[in-house]
Amino acid sequence: VCVLARVLCAMSASIGLLLVGRFCQAIGAAASQVTARAVVRDLYSGHRAARELALITMLTATVPTAAPILGAGLQEFFDWRASFYLVMAYSVVLMAFLWFGLGETLPAGSTGAASPLGILRAYRPLMRDRTFLFPLLTGISFGGVFSWMSIGSYLLQEVYGASPLGFAVASAVCVIGLIAGSYASSRIAVRIGSRRA
Repeated sequence: VCVLARVLCAMSASIGLLLVGRFCQAIGAAASQVTARAVVRDLYSGHRAARELALITMLTATVPTAAPILGAGLQEFFDWRASFYLVMAYSVVLMAFLWFGLGETLPAGSTGAASPLGILRAYRPLMRDRTFLFPLLTGISFGGVFSWMSIGSYLLQEVYGASPLGFAVASAVCVIGLIAGSYASSRIAVRIGSRRA
């Protein structure tokens, strides 16, 4: 989905087609986030799972930092389509690595929620668990990160007149706190356990 969506974005001749491509790209990107967490859940439990999830969060946080810097560099030498071609190539390489290097992580004999009704049933005990509040708050905090990714470029470049490189530096500064917090969380989870962290 991501690869085809990026081809559509790179080849779009109108803003409408670009928005359709970006929407499809978002669906593919969201699926990759869920899949990465599902793999951790399949392979680990307890404080080891908390550590791995914190590391995923830290790596995810590097994207808003690196993307504007790479995008600014590409824009200096090429046009705006170059960003989509680069990410498309990266997606193809990553897809090949996962296809050949990652097997099925769900333990044999495990049953997953195979229907919408099964998914709703699986959520019932989760909603009764008070520890679910922490991941919920984490999700809300990520809303701030993605809000910045959506409007930060326009706000700094169009309203305040910053250059693409200036926006990249501002993004890096904003995301450093998230990376540092995620790293600290991964260390704390190992030392005192995920329940107490």
